[in-house]
Amino acid sequence: MAPPELQESYDNVGLLSGRMDAVVQAVYVALDVTRGVIDRAKEMGCQMLVTHHPILFHGRKNLREDDPEGAVLCHLIRSGLAVYSAHTNFDNAPMGTGDCLARALSMTGVEGPEPGLRIGDLPRAMGPEELAAFLRERMGGVPRLYGGKDAMRRAALCPGAGAFMARRAYDLGADVFITGEAKHHEILEAEELGLPLVDGGHYETEQFAINAFAEGLQKAADGLQWDIRVYRDPCKEEHHAD
Repeated sequence: MAPPELQESYDNVGLLSGRMDAVVQAVYVALDVTRGVIDRAKEMGCQMLVTHHPILFHGRKNLREDDPEGAVLCHLIRSGLAVYSAHTNFDNAPMGTGDCLARALSMTGVEGPEPGLRIGDLPRAMGPEELAAFLRERMGGVPRLYGGKDAMRRAALCPGAGAFMARRAYDLGADVFITGEAKHHEILEAEELGLPLVDGGHYETEQFAINAFAEGLQKAADGLQWDIRVYRDPCKEEHHAD
């Protein structure tokens, strides 16, 4: 589902914690490695986490517990859980994060002109208010729409921190560009292009990949007749306390 060779050069994917010869009977799929995810995986009797976002994405020179990332890493090590991450290799794969979001938005005629970017048609042409309401219903969160047109239907998608693809979305003729995270200068670039841009939230645009990965892993394990149970982390609204 996410061949390692599809990862971007800056990424950190694969088995990032644990050992290759460990026995795995249950897998927990989540977007991120957090304390809550670690604890829920242990409660379910899992030996392995499969996440979209990798640990150790940026280099560390210590494992101190008085900073947030260090504390999570120490908690992970004590848990004994293995971690396998599929990040940009899943973004770039067929039926990856962009395709998952396109399905959630009921888009048709979806194409992948280049890795990580998808373009297709929304169910109908929408003005700014209707589009914002539609995205809230489908993705949750509070999507921010910068700019807008009376009839936006042709949509380009790049889940997560994908606003750097705005120029490409414009060149492809998109009426609107939907991503999960946009910096100030990226918003200004889209405005200069006259391309409406939606900052839908990093989690909100990638959450659908969790189900797809969990379902795909379970189907593969069942097809091989492996006795492995695959669980997925609840959606954000299902565990507000975390």
